[in-house]
Amino acid sequence: MAEKKEMAKPSEETTEAAVDTKVSKTKYSVEELCENSIALFGKKREVIIGALHADDKSTSGSYTKKEVQDAIEKFLKKEVK
Repeated sequence: MAEKKEMAKPSEETTEAAVDTKVSKTKYSVEELCENSIALFGKKREVIIGALHADDKSTSGSYTKKEVQDAIEKFLKKEVK
């Protein structure tokens, strides 16, 4: 009798990781990121603008969510003088 060979299905985790990777590489305008800043980062629009400015990034460019999240974390950890 012939054995059935099933093709390996991608696990749910693998599929989600692939989607996350693709989504994380998508670039958004600063305006889009600011309009959705609470939903995306839990921060107000002003924090996004301040973080990008402090990180020497243009506020007229486009960035991935990861780039902005990293800039926010760096901005919020920055020592106040």
